[in-house]
Amino acid sequence: MINKLIQSALSSFDYQIRSTKHFGDNYWNDLALLMRRQPSEKSIIMDVGAHHGETLIACRKSFPDAMIHCFEPDPESQEILKNCASNLEKVKIHELALGSAAAQAEFHRNSASMTNSLLPTSAESLESDYADYTKTQEVIQVSVETLDEICARENIGWIDLLKTDCQGYDLMVLQGGEKMISSHQVGLITCEVIFDQEYDGQGRFHELLRYLDSFGYRLIGFYNMSRNRDHVCTYCDAIFERPIGANPS
Repeated sequence: MINKLIQSALSSFDYQIRSTKHFGDNYWNDLALLMRRQPSEKSIIMDVGAHHGETLIACRKSFPDAMIHCFEPDPESQEILKNCASNLEKVKIHELALGSAAAQAEFHRNSASMTNSLLPTSAESLESDYADYTKTQEVIQVSVETLDEICARENIGWIDLLKTDCQGYDLMVLQGGEKMISSHQVGLITCEVIFDQEYDGQGRFHELLRYLDSFGYRLIGFYNMSRNRDHVCTYCDAIFERPIGANPS
């Protein structure tokens, strides 16, 4: 009765009370639920585009026993990431980028480190609401490897969660893990999705969706949606899951 009265009072101000455990509302709660239906006993998480350790900290809180591999090519961000991980167990930092093929590549260091990318900032982005963040300050050379190469070297045959936040390069990261993904050896994939043209050559959402769909991965939902001043969706996080009942091959 009291709850109904509170809900009624809030609704007059266009507010509502809703449980944060309602599926679809909370990114980390949903990932935790989805992780519980993955088959492995010892969780392995790949944090690609680890930046300053934001996802690392959240993963360690939600999945305290998981082994977490962090990938970060930017030297300044690496130092912050190392400091973040210094008191954490079961963390390995890889000072490199992931992509569709092993190479040495140009890495664009931008005004805001969170927008650093292997791709150049687009002219459209430099005229957008995010222009102050995406302007390139320096271009350096970094090492790029593939997810499949890393898994072979580290003797990893199963990944519970593959997270990518690579500023337009997410599709290329997935393509570099095609052996693992096509054989359903990755349980969950969460990618940053950019809807506007922020980088030249970036993977578009429909391309990413088509790629994962070709291997049977299903879109679970969109989270952490950002909009511009015109209320147009600009980017978000998308969660995908391998086919239920699929056996890693």
